[in-house]
Amino acid sequence: MPIRLLLLYGAIGGLASVLVAALLRSMLAAGKRSLPEPATPPSWLPSWKEIIEAATHVFTGAGIGLLFWLSWGFAAIVTVPWWVRGLAFGCACAITLALPVLAGTALRTGLRPKKVGLLLLEWSYTCVMAGLACAWITEAVQ
Repeated sequence: MPIRLLLLYGAIGGLASVLVAALLRSMLAAGKRSLPEPATPPSWLPSWKEIIEAATHVFTGAGIGLLFWLSWGFAAIVTVPWWVRGLAFGCACAITLALPVLAGTALRTGLRPKKVGLLLLEWSYTCVMAGLACAWITEAVQ
């Protein structure tokens, strides 16, 4: 399996997680609105903060693609479909990469548990989607 392909599909998985997070944020924000907001012009251009946040998810997805290539993507698990292998790899990445970083950051900065939970959910999406994308392309190429 070429490493460039896994890096590309890992990055695509990270980008897909940004899309899912944006959809979930808008649905949650729509559910919370009870008072009418003042009229503001719609902004279709993303801010620098949003661009940097999306870029971190894309580069993390590419890094997960690199880990998938280095670890052979759980190649020892042979009698399962590709999505089980990708889901297992993504969950393992979320537990070993995202959970400790967010726990340490929360303890150091004093983030609220609700905010930490939302961040963990977003980064878990990135890990799982990148793992699924890498497992799918590995199965499709063979």
